[in-house]
Amino acid sequence: MMITVTNNYKKLFSVGLLAASMAGCGGGSGGSSDGKPGTLPPEADWPSPDISISAWSFNGGSGQSVASAKVAGSYAVADPAGLNIEIRDIHQTLKHRIDAADIVDLLPDMNLNHDNALCGMTFTPSGRFLYLAVCDRDAGRSDDAILAYNTNTEALTVFHRLTLQKQGASQLPRVGMNYFSSILYVGGDSAVYRIDADRNAAFEVEHNGRQLGVEKIALAGPVQDIALDMEVGNLYLQTPDSVYKLPHHSQSVQRIYRQDNLTGIAFSRVFGSEGDAGLYISVEHGERTGMLFSPLETVRSSGQIAPTPYLLTEQRWHDFSLTADGKLLFADNGAHLLRDNKDLRLDFDAWMRDELAQYVAAIKGLTASGMSGNYASPEGFLHRKLEHTNPNTSPIADNVGWALYLLMVADQIEHDPEIEQYIELLIKRHAGLHEDGKGGVKSVDGHFVRNYNTDGSINASNPQYQVYISMKFLPAAIKAAEMYPDNQNIANYAKYLQQVFQRAGDVVRAEQRITWDSDDFGPVRLNRLMSNETWLYGDIAAAQDPIATRNYGKFTYERENFLYDYELLDQPVIKSSHSAFIIMGGPLILDHHFYGKSWAEQNNNYYALTQSETDELGFTYFAGFSAGHSPNSNGNYYNDGPTDHPDDFIHFPAVSGFGQLGKTDAVVGAYMAYRDGRRQTMISAGDEDAHLLMRWSANMPDYDKMSVGIADFWYGAIGLAETIQPGVVQQFRNTFYRPEVQIGFNEQNRQQVLYSTMTPRLVTGIRADGSEEAFGYHRSPFVVPTGEVFAEFRVEDPQGDWVELDDIVGIHNITAPLSGREVIFKNPNFELGANVGWETVAGNVTSGGSIHGSGVTLQDDAILTQAVHLPYGVEGSEYRVSTLIEPQGQAGRAKLRLSWSSTGNFADIDPDSQVESSNVFGNWANKVMSLDIKQPANAKYLHIEYLTEGSGSFVFGNTALQSFGAKQPFSNGDFEQGSSNWNLSNRVYITDDSSEVIQGSHSLKFDLSGGVTNWQSAERRIDISDDPAGTRYLVRFKVGQRDLAEAKFEIKFDIENPQRPPNSEANPTGDWRDVGFVDNDSPEEITVTARKRPGETALNLVLRMKQDGRNAGRSTVVLDDVRVYHQQILDDSYCNNSAQCY
Repeated sequence: MMITVTNNYKKLFSVGLLAASMAGCGGGSGGSSDGKPGTLPPEADWPSPDISISAWSFNGGSGQSVASAKVAGSYAVADPAGLNIEIRDIHQTLKHRIDAADIVDLLPDMNLNHDNALCGMTFTPSGRFLYLAVCDRDAGRSDDAILAYNTNTEALTVFHRLTLQKQGASQLPRVGMNYFSSILYVGGDSAVYRIDADRNAAFEVEHNGRQLGVEKIALAGPVQDIALDMEVGNLYLQTPDSVYKLPHHSQSVQRIYRQDNLTGIAFSRVFGSEGDAGLYISVEHGERTGMLFSPLETVRSSGQIAPTPYLLTEQRWHDFSLTADGKLLFADNGAHLLRDNKDLRLDFDAWMRDELAQYVAAIKGLTASGMSGNYASPEGFLHRKLEHTNPNTSPIADNVGWALYLLMVADQIEHDPEIEQYIELLIKRHAGLHEDGKGGVKSVDGHFVRNYNTDGSINASNPQYQVYISMKFLPAAIKAAEMYPDNQNIANYAKYLQQVFQRAGDVVRAEQRITWDSDDFGPVRLNRLMSNETWLYGDIAAAQDPIATRNYGKFTYERENFLYDYELLDQPVIKSSHSAFIIMGGPLILDHHFYGKSWAEQNNNYYALTQSETDELGFTYFAGFSAGHSPNSNGNYYNDGPTDHPDDFIHFPAVSGFGQLGKTDAVVGAYMAYRDGRRQTMISAGDEDAHLLMRWSANMPDYDKMSVGIADFWYGAIGLAETIQPGVVQQFRNTFYRPEVQIGFNEQNRQQVLYSTMTPRLVTGIRADGSEEAFGYHRSPFVVPTGEVFAEFRVEDPQGDWVELDDIVGIHNITAPLSGREVIFKNPNFELGANVGWETVAGNVTSGGSIHGSGVTLQDDAILTQAVHLPYGVEGSEYRVSTLIEPQGQAGRAKLRLSWSSTGNFADIDPDSQVESSNVFGNWANKVMSLDIKQPANAKYLHIEYLTEGSGSFVFGNTALQSFGAKQPFSNGDFEQGSSNWNLSNRVYITDDSSEVIQGSHSLKFDLSGGVTNWQSAERRIDISDDPAGTRYLVRFKVGQRDLAEAKFEIKFDIENPQRPPNSEANPTGDWRDVGFVDNDSPEEITVTARKRPGETALNLVLRMKQDGRNAGRSTVVLDDVRVYHQQILDDSYCNNSAQCY
């Protein structure tokens, strides 16, 4: 006999374990199948086992009852007399506790002062619910009770009242319970009850008084335990002397075994070694418990069973349960876990690490590289998917972000020196920085091409410039720079990717609208919504482009902005986002999608919905759902979700992926599938195959021709990593957009200001006495450099487009290494000293001196200059240059001067173009000086000069540039000519009321009352027929008095394209909706944008308003000073006849 005892388990066991195969050979037979009780073998004849016993934590009294979820890692132990229940996960972490008071308060009419008050319990297969049977001390005199505990909401409710005990008899020591496919089975005296228990039953009983359907099936004797074979839908009912088979949909039972003193029953496909699947029956054997076993094939046959001895204990067990992780949980006044040491499969922890290693092998194999042996494409390209047979060799860019995250997270669990090399290569290639010039093709706004041919050339017939690439690639690259701080190449690549991400406000519109496809000519005319993973792009866009900030912040940032599905009445989820890959991406990349209260609720509710589908449909594994291969669907691919999954494909990466949300019980469900042989061999063009849990169809269990893309499996690795090392994923989350400024202190106890990232903001410290300290433009986080602590801060968005002067991208949108590029400007903040990029024209100029640690000091009469190359600016383009000037004494004066040239040489400056700022004097506080200038015709270089005069010294730094576009002729945008050039609805008019007018003597007023629910508009046609394709338009206007509490105000464009009629296949819509909005919280100036796509001839600006309902009161808004600006943002000579730029 071989017994391994762990966790201070000191009880003596005499345990017999039959090394039985599925055929049940060896050992003596106990019991009878001929209707007569059998005889158990004597103690000496029970076989010797090799098992391990470990203590299971229970702090609720005397552990006498246990339960475990059939396809998940939820484990319950209870004290039936004390009415205390604990639910723990596989690591014995306490997840939930139900105390006696919780139960007694729900059942004030019941007498629960007896040893068997809690007389039964069972989980639903997923662990979503724990059902409890509570028996009255006065058996049969009043109703007993069934309680339902929702492990997601932690709601304990009375589910049903019925009489389980016979009047006048002693209390039942236990009633069997189980759950299968929306039905709760409850044993009673001489019966088993089928009770309707669909996903919303407990909620509806509690809140709507729903009456549940109940069916009673009579038996000879009390049903003390119920086992379930989920694959075939058979239940096994155990009475004190018999075992009955009850098919799930049948009303007839068949006695298949008889034996006196039976005490429990359980079924498992994964317990013990691979030959130990079947039915386990416990029986009293003197003061001990004997365990009998009948193999799976015998149990599923139509005849009787003849169980063989399995083990014999020295002390009697009260209860046992077979767990999803292949062990046996038992209660003997405490709680313990038994493992069969013949089990050669990996244990849970070892499996997680091995499964994660398989994910890493998969990404390596899909990466073209000499390291992986994948030579199908130029190095660094990432192939689309894993295959079952022939390897896929089609590069696709939108997976690179997920691949990077998978590798980085895995590297934190098990360091692999190759991973950093893969990460550098993948970023280099997909950013377009490889020496061969292939890959990383992107639009002028930083939208990357998705599809490539095997040789690395663009798939020209279907390139797909999409937001999907950058919204994952950019955050991953930023994190890679953080995780590998000594790798300067990765740092440069991340900086490059941040700089190419521009003008995101053109894509992110109001009312959750977004355009997924956007090339060099701007957004493709598709009105899609952000109710999917594109909220990732929205968050980054809101941080990068102030034009996108309010559109995203108002309509998308909070979960409450979305429409809900109420498949679970008490746990709604966002409509149309039910594939797991959508749910999993947000909590990885965006911190508030994980920690934000409403988003955490969304994640938990989605998990509950997945559990409910697992439970209702009777899936034999924990059933995660996500997009993937689906042979009977269009294109052999389907976007599966919990409520829509053709052929019932279980997506195991989604199951493991729930580990990212802390759902260890689901990861155990994936482990169960591994134990049940569901791993698949997946191949790539690399040397090493991956052996992974992927997809399995309940409708087609033998189908094995799977292919799975990286986008559809990455999250499985993240969930495993978080389960292996809780908290590891947190370091990979980002906060891009912040709705509010946060002030605190960093680790060095310096005051720190947090705000939206990506684009610098103007930071001003405000002291308690109201005095201010200007700090200039900085990216978040901003750390106060002086050590002073301010009462508050003012953080202001740029008013125009931010022009990156610390440029590493260069003039043209090319794919090539970074070195040797022609950049527009260098060294704006003087980190490289005073001589790099800058020219000293006169005087004494030295490096340093700034409170920010860099800057440049000009003394006495000095001039320092550098020109910004602005090749695409059109005549009249407006720019604003800012600098932080720090006076160093009492004397002298400093100023900023701007001018233009066509060559970039200081000697060629056009003196007529020159403008100067006012002076900053030596006794002043630090000041941010800003100066505006317009671009003359043919001038492409903007010269920035820092000047000092007199006997003083000043520090200059923090050079910043904003672009506003060229103001175009737009008659009567100020409404001084009344309604001329405008088409106005009857509730829109020109007001001359001086109390309302914003500027001049007239303004535009919308005035609706009485529930005007049809649009009232002011419309104006803007001719763009002579403008080059790709021209960007910025429409700005002022907003005055408004009362829009009961109204919606929308800005949109109706776009004319005579070559492609609206709603044609070539021009899907001419109705460009929700480019902006006005509400009571809008700023005093609104900016919206549009782009000219090839063939378009006019933008019809539509300002329109309607009230929310028939009972609305009065709604008004006053507008004025409508202006139109142009920007040229690409060089058409790099484009293909105004059709496409590569």
